[in-house]
Amino acid sequence: MIVGREDLIGRIRKNPLKRALRVDKITLAALEAVLRLHRDPETLAQRLTTLRLLTRTQADLRSLGERLLTPMQQALARHAAVELRDCQSQIGSGSLPVDLLPSVALVVTPSAKGRGSGTAMKSLEARLRKLPVP
Repeated sequence: MIVGREDLIGRIRKNPLKRALRVDKITLAALEAVLRLHRDPETLAQRLTTLRLLTRTQADLRSLGERLLTPMQQALARHAAVELRDCQSQIGSGSLPVDLLPSVALVVTPSAKGRGSGTAMKSLEARLRKLPVP
């Protein structure tokens, strides 16, 4: 969707790329569905997965991290230390991703054996891939 001054929109209408870049019926249907969700802001986060994930509290993320911490420590025992740390997560990517959210990270630090040669990381990769759920 393009919004702007009439003279600028007129220039866009004359551009040959306008036809190639126009919105199709499927895109309009998807936009309509998302806009319908926005009509009820009270349930928006429950119904829109991306928003639900972006609005989780740090406490919720910590709880998830704590559930994963022990199984990760057991899976990587003697190969790496695993700990939970507070961090900031970047939202999205692109040319200027500046928004950060309070988050929690599982930090995996390989044991000293093989460090620097890539061996430690290959060993960790192999152990993680062999888990029932890689």
